[in-house]
Amino acid sequence: MRLQATYTSSFGMNIAVPSNYNLLGESLPSEALGQLFQLLSAAQSDTHLMRVSGEVGRRSLVHLRQLARHLQDNDAKMNFNWKDFAGTQYHWAVDRISAEKIIFTIDNIKKTRSETKRFDGFLVGASLLRSRFEILLDSVGVLEGKFVNGLVGKVQETFGKQVTAIMDETEVLDGISGESRTFYTLKGIDLFDVNTI
Repeated sequence: MRLQATYTSSFGMNIAVPSNYNLLGESLPSEALGQLFQLLSAAQSDTHLMRVSGEVGRRSLVHLRQLARHLQDNDAKMNFNWKDFAGTQYHWAVDRISAEKIIFTIDNIKKTRSETKRFDGFLVGASLLRSRFEILLDSVGVLEGKFVNGLVGKVQETFGKQVTAIMDETEVLDGISGESRTFYTLKGIDLFDVNTI
């Protein structure tokens, strides 16, 4: 990252982040900023924040809570914008009142269980742009979630085929409503091997 410009009328700056796309069209800086804006935009909704918390983990929520606490304590506002390589615009704005709501929501989200599991099924849906997947299982129907960086090639290779998937299964509880939801993060995927049954 490099500082590109600052503004004297108020605290503001432009930061340039090199994209560094690899041969598979992946860019760690772009994926990181995309994930950041997904977390920030999810902070506007209790249910979206619950879903994202199950995918990104508690540590990311702690950092978001610290930012919100700092903005609340200083009665500050923040506007954050980014335009990716494809020209997609991202925007997030927060003030003291919305910072209070973020803190309240995060304080009421509790992870109750997290474990790594193996599932056999068919990879029936995938979005390489959003790093999302859908796997059809005989026992429970379709599991959907997010896949980790570096799995794009494997997801393309196994799409529409019978697979063995390694996933983190995370259960999250909303302390206010008592609602419990389970979220999945795909960590590994291979073609199904009949010999491993």
